[in-house]
Amino acid sequence: MDDFRGLVRAFARPADELCNIAGPGCPYTLPVGGQPLIARAVKALCDAGAKQILVALDSSIAESVAGAVPEPEGAEVHIAIQADGDDDATMRAVDKTFGPGPLLFTAADALVADSARDEVTAGQQVVELRASWRYDGTVDGVLNANTIALDGLKRGRVGADPSTASTHGRVHVDPSAELDGAKLRGPVFIGPGARLVETYVGPYTTVGAGVTLEGVEIEHSIVLPEAQIRYPGRRLEASLVGEGAQIGRDYNLPSALRLRVGAGSEIQLS
Repeated sequence: MDDFRGLVRAFARPADELCNIAGPGCPYTLPVGGQPLIARAVKALCDAGAKQILVALDSSIAESVAGAVPEPEGAEVHIAIQADGDDDATMRAVDKTFGPGPLLFTAADALVADSARDEVTAGQQVVELRASWRYDGTVDGVLNANTIALDGLKRGRVGADPSTASTHGRVHVDPSAELDGAKLRGPVFIGPGARLVETYVGPYTTVGAGVTLEGVEIEHSIVLPEAQIRYPGRRLEASLVGEGAQIGRDYNLPSALRLRVGAGSEIQLS
C-alpha cells in the first residue's frame, strides 16, 4: 500500500442553507468531533496507506478551506485550486502531481468507515474509501457525524487545569481552555481557548476554539468557534451554534433574551 496516492475533493455548495450558519467553508471546516471534516478525510487516506495526497478545492471556497488542510506526519499534501465544479481540472492536477499509478479517493464531506481502510489491497488502480457517513445538508446530519466521531475517542485527555472542574468519561480538553466550575460528561471535545464558567457540557458535544459558555447546560451539540452563550435559562440540545454567534439573557426589566445569530438560523425556545 506504500505506492498509493490519495485524492480529496471539496466542492463549493453555493445553494447550501447550512453554509449561512457555518460559513462558506461548510461543510469541510465543521469541527466534527473536534476536527474539520477535510482534516479527517486527509487522515483517512494516510491511515489507508497514501504517502502523497492531493486536495482539490473549488476556487470560491479555497480561502476558507485551505487553512483546515493538515500536514500529517509521514505524508506529503499538495493543494490544487481550480474552477468550481471542474472535474476535468481535478484529473489533470492528479496526472500532473502524481503521474500514472494507483489512487485512493475520498470526498471531503464524508467520514470513512474504519473497516474501509483495511479493504485496500495492492493491485487496485482507483479505490474510493467507503464512507460511514455523508453530508446531507442538515443540522441533524452534522450532529450525527459528531456523534460518530466522538464515539471514536479512545480515551480522554484533559490538558487544562481540572482543579475547579468535574469530568467523567472520555473528555478531551485543549491545554489552553479554561474550566471554571465546569462539569463535563463525555464523550466531549473542548477546543483551544474555550472558556467554560459554571457550565455543564454533556455527551456528544463539540465546543470550538475561542468559545465562551457561562451558565450553560448543553448536550448533543456543536458550538462553532468564537460563539458566546451566557445564561440562556434552558438546556441546549441537538443544536448547531454558528461561528461568532451571541446568545445571552438580559436580566434588566423588562426581561428578554438577546440573540445574535447568522442568516438561516432556526431558534426554538420552550
